[in-house]
Amino acid sequence: MKIFMKTMLKKILLISLLFSAAVPSTMQANLDLAALRSGAIEIVSFLRENSIVVGVGVVGIAVFVWKMLKEKAMTDGFFLAVENNNIEEVKQALANGTNVDVQNKYGDTALIRAAYMGYSEIARLLLDNNADVNWLSKQNNNSSRFTALMHAAWHGHSKVVELLLATKEADVNLQDNSSRTALMMAASHGRLEIVKLLLATKKADVDQQDMFGYTALMRAVSWVRYTIGPEKRQKVTNIIEQLLAAGADPLVKAKDGTIVVKLAHDNPEIQKTINEYMRKQTLGPLKEAVAALPGSLELPDELATFISECTY
Repeated sequence: MKIFMKTMLKKILLISLLFSAAVPSTMQANLDLAALRSGAIEIVSFLRENSIVVGVGVVGIAVFVWKMLKEKAMTDGFFLAVENNNIEEVKQALANGTNVDVQNKYGDTALIRAAYMGYSEIARLLLDNNADVNWLSKQNNNSSRFTALMHAAWHGHSKVVELLLATKEADVNLQDNSSRTALMMAASHGRLEIVKLLLATKKADVDQQDMFGYTALMRAVSWVRYTIGPEKRQKVTNIIEQLLAAGADPLVKAKDGTIVVKLAHDNPEIQKTINEYMRKQTLGPLKEAVAALPGSLELPDELATFISECTY
């Protein structure tokens, strides 16, 4: 029996090695599954020929190993096709029964990988096959929990963002493990077009805060410090204007008490944009309130401006 079990273990190990992590995924994807099938059949045949009564346990192990390795080969081939932007192989994998939401070892789905790479046609194919648009990759020591929308927003893939939003199912306010949203990621990386797309949904919470209490507006103002060149700086200014126009509150406080005007202290242009917005927001209501007082009082513009500026 010991000799038999050793033989079985060797055969199972040999089959396992065919599709182990040590074998490059390119080889795994191209290997003929006939070799693997042959190995599993050989184990079963060996049991029958030697008339060894070992119950269904060993046979079950052989079948389990075969199924597990077959699924791994299909999954690896599927993700390899996505990474290579090979839409025909992706179609074939789906036709062969690969689960569209199967995950790789990092917990990413194929849609998340396509969004990360900016492969809009593959993303469209996966969505047409009912891929989960809100899947959050699992958190580990080396990566954040991102959705496909977060990846596309972060890396500036506007076509993929449009596809994801067009499903009407994408949750634009989902947060990663640092409590950041897709809007924060787009704003903090100067992705003006994507900020516009997200705001156009009318669903994005412009004042949602991350783990540090920062909003998308704060993230945009912080990022401008690291931008080089007038074109990029203008793009960030436009993002700030878009967020303010969408109702972003410049008086929201971060966990350390910081407000967005303080973040812009070393950038007069951004500070001017925010101050002008705040002045307009307070000046109108202030004049209306004074006009409503008994005696038909009228507040001079200079005094109204001074008072409004004292409110922040």
